[in-house]
Amino acid sequence: MSGDSPFALAEHDLVSLAAILDGQFADVREQHRALAEIRKHPETLTAATIDRCTKLYAQQRDALSQYRATLMQWEALPLTAVQRDEVMRLEVELRHLYTKLTEVLAMMTQWKQSDVNAQQMRGDKDVPIKTYARW
Repeated sequence: MSGDSPFALAEHDLVSLAAILDGQFADVREQHRALAEIRKHPETLTAATIDRCTKLYAQQRDALSQYRATLMQWEALPLTAVQRDEVMRLEVELRHLYTKLTEVLAMMTQWKQSDVNAQQMRGDKDVPIKTYARW
């Protein structure tokens, strides 16, 4: 792409951001489905795994504010119709991604706050969590 137009860089950046968000959203949707299946067998999780997942998904969710700020800056530019449509699509996807990450973090919080997990936190973090009756 030519460096003559400021929109050439914005378009390149838009394509790059779209690839990042599309990839993250696909990954989080898959993880959400996997965690929904784990609800049937939570004994497969350890407290250490829950802690690692919580940290990872919290970092991902926190980073979304940076993407949102970028999209807001792009909204102020005189974009083409195609670029504006892509920015709007990404804003919707960003909200969905935030929601999915929040749901995953809520699952982690529920598992961590369980009585069985609380006992693990005081003892061996690598002992699998027992099945919860409420799941």
